[in-house]
Amino acid sequence: MAQKFLRLLSGVISELEALVTSAGAGDAGKIPALDATGKLDNSLMPVGIGADSKILPASENLAAGDLVRVRDEDGRESVCVLMRGTVTDTMGRTHKIGS
Repeated sequence: MAQKFLRLLSGVISELEALVTSAGAGDAGKIPALDATGKLDNSLMPVGIGADSKILPASENLAAGDLVRVRDEDGRESVCVLMRGTVTDTMGRTHKIGS
């Protein structure tokens, strides 16, 4: 539940709740509120601001944490696994990548 505030309009005091999500232009000028995760919902963000994501086909099965690269072959983007398993960095530390 978002915080509430008081509004005085034409001599009448009313209690309003801040918006956690926006339905668009009809919500212009209203007070936004953070969601349950403490962040602004993407619907409150201006066009072009928000999660930068794409849905692309993968050339093989992916697992959580796989390091992948997006490749472009003749104008068609796809994803392939770049690294999976255990790797050792230049400092001698071992890191697990993927599952």
